[in-house]
Amino acid sequence: MLPEDYSNYSILTELLEELKREAGEIQVRMSANLRRIRETETYMDGLRASESEDFKVFSPRKAEVLHREELQEAQERKSGYERENGELAEKRELLNGRIGRLQELVDHLEKETWHQTKEMGELSGKMRKSLQELADKLDESSAYVERNPVQARQNLAIIGKCLRELAEGMKDPVWGGGQ
Repeated sequence: MLPEDYSNYSILTELLEELKREAGEIQVRMSANLRRIRETETYMDGLRASESEDFKVFSPRKAEVLHREELQEAQERKSGYERENGELAEKRELLNGRIGRLQELVDHLEKETWHQTKEMGELSGKMRKSLQELADKLDESSAYVERNPVQARQNLAIIGKCLRELAEGMKDPVWGGGQ
């Protein structure tokens, strides 16, 4: 992975975590609203059942009539919580879709990076071996040069030395070798 790919990868993972955090916050809000809905329903049931025995016997009206305003307020609160939960559920579904797509992308990048790292390591090993063989062949060939053998040997020795240094340098983790 190139340096800019690492930057993009970290941005994507940061965005993924932010979306997951936001989805979690939505879930907390929805749970709180559900709790409030249950509390409101319990309150409304309590108001409806709050008739005393004397009230039932002597009054032609029902308790619901007496507590109409309180029941309407409670019903409006409950409807508000339900409406908010509906909106939050839509937003959560949208976020979950985005989270899923982003997670697939991040997983793909991780898998691709792993394969690239493995391939680079294999390539680096092959290149080191090839360069080492080349350096050895140059050393051998220096023995066979007939014309100006001193200068040829010096040149071949320098080339061999450079190739060995290059092969050693490829062991560095920057090259993907590190083996």
